[in-house]
Amino acid sequence: MKALKITLLAIVGLLLALLLGLAALLGTQAGSAWLLGRVPGLQVSGFEGRLGGAWQAQRLSWAQDGTQLVVERPELRWSPACLAGLR
Repeated sequence: MKALKITLLAIVGLLLALLLGLAALLGTQAGSAWLLGRVPGLQVSGFEGRLGGAWQAQRLSWAQDGTQLVVERPELRWSPACLAGLR
């Protein structure tokens, strides 16, 4: 019984750490910029904002396997609540 409690607490702790990490990535400008820098083939210049809300950039370009996409001055405003149908 004690081992089960420890296992459940470890799982809850792990889930909490994952949620906090995701919030740090999507909820901050630094985390969002870091995350965008990890996307293969993606170049973003003039990024401002956070991926978990509103953001904009001067230019976004992606190229991979002979395909290229360039977007000048992209701007996105959204709420994570929309994923749950709350807005």
